[in-house]
Amino acid sequence: MNLLHQAVSEVCAFLEREHIPYALIGGYAVQHLGEPRLTHDVDIEILVDEADKERVFEKLLAAFRPRIADALAFARQNRVLLVYASNDIPVDITLAPPGYGQVIAQRAWRIALAPDVPPVSILSPEDLIIHKLIAHRPIDLQDVQGVLKRQGSALDLDYIRANLAVFNEYVWEYDLLQTFEQLLRAAHTDP
Repeated sequence: MNLLHQAVSEVCAFLEREHIPYALIGGYAVQHLGEPRLTHDVDIEILVDEADKERVFEKLLAAFRPRIADALAFARQNRVLLVYASNDIPVDITLAPPGYGQVIAQRAWRIALAPDVPPVSILSPEDLIIHKLIAHRPIDLQDVQGVLKRQGSALDLDYIRANLAVFNEYVWEYDLLQTFEQLLRAAHTDP
């Protein structure tokens, strides 16, 4: 098992022991659901009640070495905890958005990283597309294209469009639905 898989297994095993719902997101999820690409870190989204987030962050910091000096204060303000797995792979642990996070957890897939390794939770392809469109960096849009190509007709396009319409109200810099439709058309016309 490579270092990235080891880090994923370690952090996911901890979250499961602590009964903290989670899903892998980011480049690692793209490797399994879209066009594989190189990534050097692990991104995980956790589902935690707002009232419990402080306790959960402290528990995570007791188990994993922080990547920045005041990781707890940064996590409180930005909803993301920056830590290292024991093999020094960077791990970003983000709080899922209230409400939508429960949907993500219910729709998450379980995948095996390797034989004889317990499966871990990974964002569904539809939710990965939604996350990537909201992030909207060039690499994210490229990742969306890869997921669209790999998952094809298996995707629930109505689910994606309905959620993008909701998130579109909170994003002013770009139109999520328009971007999605453009990428979808391109995925169907590319050889």
